[in-house]
Amino acid sequence: AERAEVETEEAEVAEQAAAEAQQELEDAKLSGDTELIAQAEAQADEAMAVAAEERAEADAAQQVAGDEASEAMVAAVDAAAAEAVACQAVAAKEMLESEEAAERAEVETEEAEVAEQAAAEAQQELEDAKLSGDTELIAQAEAQADEAMAVAAEERAEADAAQQVAGDEASEAMVAAVDAAAAEAVACQAVAAKEMLESEEAAVRAATQADPPLVRARSRSSSHGIQPVLPRGAEATAASG
Repeated sequence: AERAEVETEEAEVAEQAAAEAQQELEDAKLSGDTELIAQAEAQADEAMAVAAEERAEADAAQQVAGDEASEAMVAAVDAAAAEAVACQAVAAKEMLESEEAAERAEVETEEAEVAEQAAAEAQQELEDAKLSGDTELIAQAEAQADEAMAVAAEERAEADAAQQVAGDEASEAMVAAVDAAAAEAVACQAVAAKEMLESEEAAVRAATQADPPLVRARSRSSSHGIQPVLPRGAEATAASG
């Protein structure tokens, strides 16, 4: 793009110089000095040739710049799409792990509740044994109650740990989902930017076809009091017109 800008500026300078050389030729013709006219014609021809060459180089540079911009935009779109797909895959994995962790936590919680219910029943049996006054029965009930309480505590600890894991997995899944949505948005923006670039390029091509750069340069020269550059042989036609 920078090279194209430089080439375009050089083409515009050359076209301006060609317009000035053409004006000098017109002035020489008015003087009637054949030697001066011949010299001005040679300079005008050379200036026109240089301007045409510079414009061709500028057009080629603009084409290259457009091609490079299009390739860069396509690459950006592909990269954004790949990033979006990768983020979606991570989000899907995290969501699956979150669901599995939630299911494990639910099972662990149910087991803890069953164990706590059993512990409560064992405690009630111990109370009933104490009321009977049977020391052997009391000792047996105490042992069973202690064991049931230990099992319930262990099951509750496992359930709490599973709930913590499920919470962490859910948070990670949410972060991954947000990242995936952001990546998808970036991919959509890249596509929109690519479409905008293609639209602008089409508009530039249409404008160039309707009003070629050299014609625009001549128009600017005329607006500054400089006669447009006419092909040799067209001067008489323009004058007679």
